[in-house]
Amino acid sequence: MWIRYLCAIVLILGVGVSQAYADGYVETSGSYAEGTPIRGNRYDTAGNLNTTLKTLLSGEDQTNNLMRTSGGAVRQTTVTMGAAATANGTTAAFAVPVGVKTFYGQVSGTGAVLQTQTIFGDVDNDAANGKAVCVLVNSGTTRDQSSCRVDTPFLYYYVVTTATSGTSATGAVYVAY
Repeated sequence: MWIRYLCAIVLILGVGVSQAYADGYVETSGSYAEGTPIRGNRYDTAGNLNTTLKTLLSGEDQTNNLMRTSGGAVRQTTVTMGAAATANGTTAAFAVPVGVKTFYGQVSGTGAVLQTQTIFGDVDNDAANGKAVCVLVNSGTTRDQSSCRVDTPFLYYYVVTTATSGTSATGAVYVAY
């Protein structure tokens, strides 16, 4: 019984117990010059605690230092066309971030030029047996371009060029996302 009384007295009087302050505690008696870090730089000059997230937020893109949201920043990728730029052929498969994207194709050369660029979506990166999601027919004098919007969620895409004709006809495909 006497142990209970002793514990109660210790708790009430706080005997042997000292207050522990977290790093960044600002004493009322202290004064700090404006812009001076306060105890380990854990607080800003307004007294707000500086924090860092330990896990990523949904939509966070650390590579490009932005948060991906609808209507946000637009990025563009140039598809490596290889031999398919100047002759009928197939590009290597390429990955594009998930979400709505716009494919923009063009052909340029001397005089009448023509190139059909079919965009395929695929579940693997073999650039074969994919599903056609967009057909760009570029035909004009010296230059022509066209575009299409794609919202089908494939992991990979590739381009097949056909009907390439014209003097120095060279095609290119870009992806905006």
